[in-house]
Amino acid sequence: MESAERGMDKCIDQLLDDIRRLIETDRAERFKQGKEFNIFRVQRILSDEVKICRLIRELLDPKGSHGQGSVFLRLFLETIGWEKNRQITASDYAKAMVSREETIKDGRRIDLLIGIGKYMLPIEVKVYAEDQERQCFDYYNYAVRHDSDAVIYYLTLDGHAPSIGSRNGLKDTQIKCISFAEEMVDWLTACIRADELEQVYPVREILIQFREILKSLTGKEKGKVAMEVMNKVSSSRDHFEAAERIANVLTAVKAEKMIEIFDVIKNHMDELGYSKYLIHEAYKDEAIRYYEKNSFSWPSLNYNIPAAGPEIENQIALRFEIGRQLYFGIVPWDPVEKKNSNPKSRDGNIEKYVRDNLMLIEDSKNLYWYWLRYMVEDIDFRNCSDAYKELYDRQSFQETIKKAFSEIDDTLMKLMKP
Repeated sequence: MESAERGMDKCIDQLLDDIRRLIETDRAERFKQGKEFNIFRVQRILSDEVKICRLIRELLDPKGSHGQGSVFLRLFLETIGWEKNRQITASDYAKAMVSREETIKDGRRIDLLIGIGKYMLPIEVKVYAEDQERQCFDYYNYAVRHDSDAVIYYLTLDGHAPSIGSRNGLKDTQIKCISFAEEMVDWLTACIRADELEQVYPVREILIQFREILKSLTGKEKGKVAMEVMNKVSSSRDHFEAAERIANVLTAVKAEKMIEIFDVIKNHMDELGYSKYLIHEAYKDEAIRYYEKNSFSWPSLNYNIPAAGPEIENQIALRFEIGRQLYFGIVPWDPVEKKNSNPKSRDGNIEKYVRDNLMLIEDSKNLYWYWLRYMVEDIDFRNCSDAYKELYDRQSFQETIKKAFSEIDDTLMKLMKP
């Protein structure tokens, strides 16, 4: 039995080594051919929802600078199945209006809004930002006043549904979930293959780069390496069993990395003398659930803020949390439930106190935070972005943590002094 285990360990090591060489060879070939250069990756555009929406809006606009008229809009509506039961003329397409950040009541902004013929199509885009309370509900009610058949389209990396709070009772028929991984990749593929684009090389190249970065970001990238890995894994029972064992521990590996990050942050706070202000830690079980259940479990560390006056010190907390990314900030705090809760008012006394005495509150639509700052924004814990994978290199991990600490230390000096 022991001999068999040693043999399997050797097989796992060999399989990992073989796959590593395949990846390195492919990466070198892609680099030589210029395929590793991607303007979206270089500029980190996909970590910025504003820039993503700006690009999508420009492509969908029949009057956009791409010069292709309504081709991209028509293909988009066909891809998401919107046009099936609607009568849309060529004139409707040509006159369609596509706006970004359409302002509705209470200062809310719809990411993308398409007006075509007598119809209206609102699109909420979520890459890394979290849902807001009643967000989809308010957007739907705005659209349905103009188009009784309106449906809100909820665009995310993986096609997940909006939160219960954002839906606020909306039915499944009133929301359609679409994803960058499927519908957006399919749409871009249709655009690239369109006859109208055959000779329009500059636009076509941008679309190809956009599609490739989406495939990479969402884990849908297929190519020679994927086929070679499949062939390697399926070449023998030992290889398959080795791959199976590796797959079985990946969830635990990712959870352990998340726990390690919180451990490092906690140790840093201890070294700075702030351990006595820790009021609640909830990240070990939450990190496991985050990956095992494939759900947002909001792992966190929470501290009292000694700089806050006695009239407010138990009502707010300094919180470190992972949703898709790692961030920290000031949250409303329930000392009994030991969790952050939705502020009753964004214009209330607590927010005024935070703004006047602790931190300048930037314009924020997040109702769960009085003040929020992202750390190392290109690390996506949910979809395991390229930057996330760098965490498994010890030197890169240390550099990332150093960068994270540089983001928080100045803030800590302000908040954690009595």
